[in-house]
Amino acid sequence: MRIVTLTGFLVARSLDEADRISVLVPDYVRETLAEPGCLTCEVWRSRADPVRFALREVYAGQGAFEAHRSRIEGRPWGKATANVPSDLRITEGLAPASLKGDADEGRGA
Repeated sequence: MRIVTLTGFLVARSLDEADRISVLVPDYVRETLAEPGCLTCEVWRSRADPVRFALREVYAGQGAFEAHRSRIEGRPWGKATANVPSDLRITEGLAPASLKGDADEGRGA
């Protein structure tokens, strides 16, 4: 099975902006994990640099990833992060053995 992985960073322009984003993280992660084909969604706020957020999301294929992108466009997370500087990478590859069972069931960690 081929998976799509999004990894990288968001860097808020101020602590106020970072605080507004941070409030949205729990709902964003919960909603994203509930999407069909989402295998993993993790967002961390740096303690050393509190304007910086690390992201890692894994999807069961390009279709699941594109559906996610469409869904967040008009949602609070999408609006709050649309213009936030970021360094995000999207890669596609084979699922590691640890994800294959979850991906076959359509749900993951």
